[in-house]
Amino acid sequence: MLTLVADLRSHSHPAIPPGFQVRACTRADRDPLGHLYFEAYKPGDACEKLTEAIDDIEASFNGDYGEFWFEASPVVEHDGWIVPANMTTRRAPWDNTPDAPFIIELFTARRYRRRGLARLLLNECMATLLESGATAVALRVGADNAAARSLYESLGFREGPAYNSPVPSLPAGSSTSNVTRTVHHTSSRRTSSSTTVPPIDAVSPDQRNWMVDGCPIDSP
Repeated sequence: MLTLVADLRSHSHPAIPPGFQVRACTRADRDPLGHLYFEAYKPGDACEKLTEAIDDIEASFNGDYGEFWFEASPVVEHDGWIVPANMTTRRAPWDNTPDAPFIIELFTARRYRRRGLARLLLNECMATLLESGATAVALRVGADNAAARSLYESLGFREGPAYNSPVPSLPAGSSTSNVTRTVHHTSSRRTSSSTTVPPIDAVSPDQRNWMVDGCPIDSP
């Protein structure tokens, strides 16, 4: 898995397609998101059962993968249904991740892929984060997921060497947590024990060689 980071101060804001509506996620979206999450992946890739998918969305809302940021987790509705969703936390709890907002999931209903909806959600998320005062956002993607990486790279995401190398030993007294997550072929979430890492501003300019435009489940 690669950790990619984007500078929020430079991104476009595409128009919303006619008939679609973008809004922030709420707790009331748990079941619809669970259904979408379950449908978006091949059986067994994310969850074996629909109930497991709904439980995982609930776990995300409850902070199991970092404090969930509802306002920075946009969804797109069409004909009353949520068709893609972006899920963001204020910080990731996993090893070797930057001190920045973190996109833990981005998934799209199969029949709505290749319409640019993933790109739309990423831009909405980035705009919200920028307005909140954040300067960067990060996510994880499989190194072999060429489509997703292409989308992310086109949006300014770059690979951060500081976050794709072994984490140095923590000094005595450093905080850790034991949040776990199963690796999905397009998911940012992963199984690991998390550690404290330096904030983005502590990384040297040479290490900020980050990438742009890659697509998760959705293609541009």
